[in-house]
Amino acid sequence: MAKRFTPTAIIEGSPELRETVWYKKPRKRLVKASYPNKEFAGVVYHRQPRKGETLIVHVHNHKPNEKLAVLPGKFDLKSLIDAPRLNQAFAVRQKGKVLGYTFYHFSKKGTIREQKKKLRRFLAQTPKSYQAYHVAPQTPFRNAKDKTAFLKNITQSKKKLKQTGIRLRFVANKKNGFVFDGTQFKRKTIKRHDKLKRPRRFGRL
Repeated sequence: MAKRFTPTAIIEGSPELRETVWYKKPRKRLVKASYPNKEFAGVVYHRQPRKGETLIVHVHNHKPNEKLAVLPGKFDLKSLIDAPRLNQAFAVRQKGKVLGYTFYHFSKKGTIREQKKKLRRFLAQTPKSYQAYHVAPQTPFRNAKDKTAFLKNITQSKKKLKQTGIRLRFVANKKNGFVFDGTQFKRKTIKRHDKLKRPRRFGRL
């Protein structure tokens, strides 16, 4: 069987819980672009994109039972200011497996200069919901109230980011049985009648 070079296979084959950055050209495989910072453990640098590279991908790593960071963090948003024409994404990864991807970029409304200005204002005057979300991921839920508040902050932050001119797209890793429920990537719940349903074979490879 030929070795798989899909983005998910490459990401899942990288060291767990280590930040890594890749670039990608259309219809080409991911190319690693990061190298470690020798002075600060866990910090990485990455090179500038080369000609033809249109997408940059990194990872939000999580341990079991942690709140998932499904929204771009402050450093992720700042990278949009540095490379406004580059599509950006990160894989939400837990226990080495990719649960899904978050894609984010400027909308096509207004000029790049105007969009940068709005984003700088957002980062300087961070909304309370986004600030609360930003410090919360990578910790377990303390109780039901904590979970409700965290998910509410995600919903409100998504609206604020959209108003700022940031387009978000969430793509679950359906091949591994995950879905996105609007706030988190999670395992798809299989209903009883779905388990008993026989697969259609005729006309399919």
